[in-house]
Amino acid sequence: MWPDRTIDAYRFPAKLYKLPKILLSIKNHCHVEGFKECWMIEDVHALRGSSAKGTFTFGRNLGVWEGILSTLNIKWIKISPKEWQKEYKLTVQGKERKNKLKTFAQRYVNNSKSTFNVTFATADAILIAKYYKRKGFGYEKL
Repeated sequence: MWPDRTIDAYRFPAKLYKLPKILLSIKNHCHVEGFKECWMIEDVHALRGSSAKGTFTFGRNLGVWEGILSTLNIKWIKISPKEWQKEYKLTVQGKERKNKLKTFAQRYVNNSKSTFNVTFATADAILIAKYYKRKGFGYEKL
């Protein structure tokens, strides 16, 4: 989320070597424009009833993010899903829950200066950034 009310959201790249390039592009944009960076990672963990493969994938992806952010000397804040999702007061689970979160994210994008379709792959990131911006941790001029 940028001070001019635009939003960028990226899907986790299928080719992992592209992730550092995306993050460096964002970091460099912040540096050039003089913006304070605020990076967040969802603090995921094993879920009861999840398959071993699903749990391993969660942990692997978190490790990839932490490794690349550390390598690029980017500090981040961890946020639990319960913390950022509590304001939506959702009573549904599974795919219905994901659909509702995607709808909330699309409304937020539609109210910004951006125009793109939110996907399941980008919805959580947009809502996490919105949560932190609302809490006063958004991007600011240095």
